[in-house]
Amino acid sequence: MSAETLSAWQTPSPAAARPAARLRSPVLALVLLLGFALPVMRLLAFSGGRVNACAADVLLIPVLIALRGQWLRSGGLGAWVLALWLVNLVSWGLSISVLSSQTFLRESLKLITCYLYALAGFGIGRDSRTESALVKGLVLSALLMAAIGISAFFTRVPRSFIVDARVAGTLGDPNAFGIFLAMVLPLAASLRVAWLAIPLFIGAGVVSFSRTGLTAIISSLGLSLLNLGLRRYLMVAIACAVVFVGVYGAASQTTVGKRIANYEGSLEGRKELWSLAAETVATHPLLGVGKGNWRFASGRRTLPHNTFLSVMVDGGLIGFAVFIIPLLVWLARGVRRTVTRPWTIAVLIGLVGGLAVSLDNFRLFWVAVGVLVAQLMIGAAEPRTRPALVPAAQRAGHPYAPQDRQE
Repeated sequence: MSAETLSAWQTPSPAAARPAARLRSPVLALVLLLGFALPVMRLLAFSGGRVNACAADVLLIPVLIALRGQWLRSGGLGAWVLALWLVNLVSWGLSISVLSSQTFLRESLKLITCYLYALAGFGIGRDSRTESALVKGLVLSALLMAAIGISAFFTRVPRSFIVDARVAGTLGDPNAFGIFLAMVLPLAASLRVAWLAIPLFIGAGVVSFSRTGLTAIISSLGLSLLNLGLRRYLMVAIACAVVFVGVYGAASQTTVGKRIANYEGSLEGRKELWSLAAETVATHPLLGVGKGNWRFASGRRTLPHNTFLSVMVDGGLIGFAVFIIPLLVWLARGVRRTVTRPWTIAVLIGLVGGLAVSLDNFRLFWVAVGVLVAQLMIGAAEPRTRPALVPAAQRAGHPYAPQDRQE
């Protein structure tokens, strides 16, 4: 083999080094808007009742179209969701209750929606510019929600941010609000606004009075040490401590602040649901009771408030294995690579948040899974590390650096 041929073989072509160079600024603006809209989870149905709808849902299909096929060859995401659907189909067909097909159709559409969000994340994650636009949109929306949330707790303006005297942001649920901030935190830690964003996230987590959310935020901060230098980490940690003490000192004097003191008492309702879910799994261990059949099996209208128990109730241990094993594999691979750690932490924190919220309804989790899988695929294909979410000074001369994308 000649030297020229060997050189051409070892040097990636411009198209290979810049797989999404054809994506233009309108696409970046659309992805930025998607990131900004992802936490807007409350819309009203025509009937006046609250429904599980999100402003980002309106942007989902346009984003997929604008990405121009970047979401094709989705690295196992399609096979994963198909396996989940097949398990749900079998478990529903063998369910303990004879139900109309409407229940299964509704749950199938929810799963398809989650898959579309994962595909959108995958397409965005294949290009560092669109990924950067998504990160900026998420961090900006989280910054605004955290700042407005802290203000709203003490002033009660706007009232739409408050649910049962606790800050819920635009997600309509304090737990989801705290988990959203925790998932965005590792992304914010990679930006220069980390010193401002992370302390605000801590303060907003306090006034949400969500133990799961605040635990997720603090855990996310600890894991983000991997992507912060020691000096920056200490500065951020000191700022977080000051904000935590100040906000908690003020908020603990309010009526809702006493909720923390009654930790065990406030868990009684969930303990009962978890116990019922565990009994249901023990009775139907392999395939569960079928997607959407929990209310008939338990006689309760509310979910178990735990994603893992919900998955086992719906699809049994088989469904749980199909759900969790691919996620654990992707997380294990993501931890090994520095550039994938922000999104790896985001997915991991999302799973932790699954102890309190339904990930079926948490769109950011599925987007994060898609971005992580895309980054893992790029890392496997490219011999050099893709410097996503790394300061520009550290990626000078890299084929993915902005200065190397000039046509």
